[in-house]
Amino acid sequence: MPDRDAALADSIDLSWLWEYGEHLIDSDPYCLNLGSPARRREILGRYRVRPELFAEANTMANAILGRFKKSIGIALSQ
Repeated sequence: MPDRDAALADSIDLSWLWEYGEHLIDSDPYCLNLGSPARRREILGRYRVRPELFAEANTMANAILGRFKKSIGIALSQ
């Protein structure tokens, strides 16, 4: 969810998601229209992770969120 009203990047590359292999069990970027407005607190997508150790789940999810922020070009709430 965006921290504030913003616009998505004109180019969004999410190909890096495949680096997580079987640990990324679901990814649904359902509101990622290039250059479109993103309203504050609007849900832009979701993903689910399944690391080998449960304790790694938050670390992995936060790493994905960090890369996602860079890919879409706007600040997100955590």
